Amino acid sequence: MRSSIWRRSLKTFSIISLFLVIIVWKKCPCSVKKCELQATELRDSRDLHHLQNERKKALQETCKNTSLALNYVNAMKSMQISHKDKILYCGIAKVGCTFFKRLIYVLNSEKLYKSLFDITPNNIHGMHTALVSDLKEPNKSLVEINYKTFLFVRNPYKRLFSGYVDKIFTPQMYFLLKYGTYIIKKFRKNPSEKSLRCGHDVTFAEFISYVIDSVKTGNMANNHFTPMYLHCAPCEIHYDLIGHLETLQNDLQFLIKPERLKAVLPENLRMSSLRDELFDATDIAFRNLKSNQNCFSPYELLERIWHRLQIRGILNQKFSFPLTPEEAQTIKQDDFYKMLNTYLEKSQMNPSTVNNRHESINEAFSTVPLDILEKLQSVMEMDCKLFGYDTQPDFVFKAKNYVNKSFKYFNEINN
Repeated sequence: MRSSIWRRSLKTFSIISLFLVIIVWKKCPCSVKKCELQATELRDSRDLHHLQNERKKALQETCKNTSLALNYVNAMKSMQISHKDKILYCGIAKVGCTFFKRLIYVLNSEKLYKSLFDITPNNIHGMHTALVSDLKEPNKSLVEINYKTFLFVRNPYKRLFSGYVDKIFTPQMYFLLKYGTYIIKKFRKNPSEKSLRCGHDVTFAEFISYVIDSVKTGNMANNHFTPMYLHCAPCEIHYDLIGHLETLQNDLQFLIKPERLKAVLPENLRMSSLRDELFDATDIAFRNLKSNQNCFSPYELLERIWHRLQIRGILNQKFSFPLTPEEAQTIKQDDFYKMLNTYLEKSQMNPSTVNNRHESINEAFSTVPLDILEKLQSVMEMDCKLFGYDTQPDFVFKAKNYVNKSFKYFNEINN
């Protein structure tokens, strides 16, 4: 019912858009360039609606042919609200959820923020955003009926890689002591005493074996690593927007007015995001220095942070970690951040820096045996089909063909 209404609305919208484009060209009392811009904006808007229709159609077709029994009530209760924009957001870990929580918080706030990056990644997780579960009837039902719902997804294999880099490769002691030690004990033959105690050197192949096992058995599952479809009941909730992280800025315009976005996003979103990454990495490093239980020396921990930033395409691979073990012992948090920022600016002058992201993911997947990759495919398949991603991407199944043999991103893990 709802999908047929959507198709009729889309057809009507397309006809109106075409009519308006003609009006713009024939009667617009403005410069030719301005008329061209208005016509382009109308076409872009029509393209966004068409893209959303295609994504929803693919999801609905997959949902028809499967029997996913997911918790609609829990998904609705946990949605974040911006009353000013009349939107409800269902967050999925490792799909920009820190960005979206800040966005919703700032959009909904009475306080005037220059940018959502005024709130640090660590601080936002301690701040309460308005939730559907905070509401009482009849307001709750009115919100669920009248507000637009949205979620964002990303390539499932890249999401998994990101989870490994951020939670297992990066020295986050909570994850290493809980999940790293478990993975090594369960999936490694003849582990060292330090590996069993610290969980500090989990390989990507071991991590993938853990993910497959945790999804199939439920043992030691963590929402950063479980499939996306388990989080937001996509077959039960008819989302107004299914966003892809790969097309973030375009997709947001479908939902939030441009002037509202402009008020909370910095002019140079890319550089602001990169500096935000540096701040977050520095914060993680110095928080975990205090609690690393003799699993890392300061030099080892800070070098691991450096490599994380190279893997993410922020620092160029040609720059070796610049501190000595003695300097790592005494460097202050502010000075470490300033050092990273200096290398960020140098790195971003080199167009090849962005290639790090592709090279590092190829390196990681090239270490996973084919039989394990085939098992992983069965775990990833539902996400891929629901959200329109390739179930057998080359960067996973042909990764060995693309490995950079002159530089290793995970050298300290795989040696």
